[in-house]
Amino acid sequence: MCIRDRLYEFPDFPFEAHTPKYPSGKQVHQYLEQYVRAFDLIPHIALQHNVEACEQTSQGWVIHWENNGRTGKYECGMLVVCSGMYSEPYIPKIDGLNDVFQGQVLHSSEFNESQHADSVTVIGYGKSAIDIVSCVAANGGQAQLVARRLHWPIPREVCNIDAKWAVMSRISVGFMPPWVRAPAWVRLLHRACCCLVKLPWWIAAKIISFKYDANPRCCCCKRDPLVPVDVGVEHELWVGGYTVPAKFYEMIRAGEIDLHQAAVQHVDADGSMELSDGSRTGPTSLIVAATGWGHGDRFKFLPDKVKLQLDIGQDGMYLYRHMLAPRVDNLAFVGSNVSTVSSTLTSAIQAKWLLELVRREFALPSVVEMEKEIAAVKQWKQGTIPFQHDRGGTIMMHQLFYHDEMLQDMGYECQLKSNCFLEMFQPYLPIDYQAILEQGPPVPGAHGPRIGHSDGSGSVICTYVCCFLLALLSLVTAASTFIWCLLDQEDCRLKFF
Repeated sequence: MCIRDRLYEFPDFPFEAHTPKYPSGKQVHQYLEQYVRAFDLIPHIALQHNVEACEQTSQGWVIHWENNGRTGKYECGMLVVCSGMYSEPYIPKIDGLNDVFQGQVLHSSEFNESQHADSVTVIGYGKSAIDIVSCVAANGGQAQLVARRLHWPIPREVCNIDAKWAVMSRISVGFMPPWVRAPAWVRLLHRACCCLVKLPWWIAAKIISFKYDANPRCCCCKRDPLVPVDVGVEHELWVGGYTVPAKFYEMIRAGEIDLHQAAVQHVDADGSMELSDGSRTGPTSLIVAATGWGHGDRFKFLPDKVKLQLDIGQDGMYLYRHMLAPRVDNLAFVGSNVSTVSSTLTSAIQAKWLLELVRREFALPSVVEMEKEIAAVKQWKQGTIPFQHDRGGTIMMHQLFYHDEMLQDMGYECQLKSNCFLEMFQPYLPIDYQAILEQGPPVPGAHGPRIGHSDGSGSVICTYVCCFLLALLSLVTAASTFIWCLLDQEDCRLKFF
């Protein structure tokens, strides 16, 4: 696993202390089993049951299911869809792939380390593609990687500093394009210091290029690029931003992975490919399509009338708080219309939000107000995030502000650190939300604030401290930029101004 354990643990059930930073698939499986047993969930889970259809009634919903030829139905007052963002493997239609090629074709979701092949060609350049081709090369197989375009990685560590410090803190999110309802300090930063906002990403590109010897435009590298040369790091965080195996770029430089940056035009019987740049790959016995997931009808089980009300477009589905369709009663989506850096945490907070809504701990705005909110988010995303079929659910690094909104809806303080400095610069991890997510419903008749309940003063103090820190940071970065320009005038002119 190339993701830190602390990013993907459940807030109310942390990994054990002895778990390695990057646990194996087996260890993650054991962790999930422990979670299920700890909360006695087995009696409430029906495995290998296909949902054939969901029928909306005046009382709620009737779910029709099938299991190994057996059929049945289940009645409930509310339907919560938790089917995830990605479920249908997508393999592109490539000339010769299915009717000419004599070898085996797999989707990346079907590949595992136990499969053996003398030569493997992987199509794609996302997280799965990089993991698979690195695994093949590490085991001594002939590994080829074909990608239409490259992406920026996020190093696991830089100078022994974990990457979470760069992508999970308020200050780092503040340098991203402002969230649709960004805090005052973020708006101030982008209006008053537009050059300062770009500087950290420019520095990040330099650091990554130096660390991986990846970009020929960087003065320290004179070889072919392994990262984009026309797109900045901050733009890639919507679609990429993944960590890579430690020796991935080294294996490319050493020839252990044969990288081709072009589109596949045709596949021959022996697996060799004709590419859009006129080059060809070598023969292969296994082709793995790490090409993502289908964008068809993900909710086939819902009634057509309901799907029309959900208004699913080319770039996905837009919902209130990414969970509710204002004009569809008793239907919610948890973890199935949102994509963040720490999806386990986001789903946990969504579940808490929905639970408190059902318990009437807070009230929703009117339908008109919710639709205005959805329209504002849709306008912001379509003007900020590059087109992708799941743009409606894409949040990524802005998860911190999205989590803040859900906490504020429930009446909780969203600033959970012990002081303003940590609030701005320390990463926000699932464990920070443990106290809130573990708190049960209030005792009837009890008084007193909830855990972390806000009186508003913390936000004011944090804003003033933030402005001071930003002013100080501006002076430091301005001096650093001046020195860098003196040392590398040509490169500075190309990449910064």
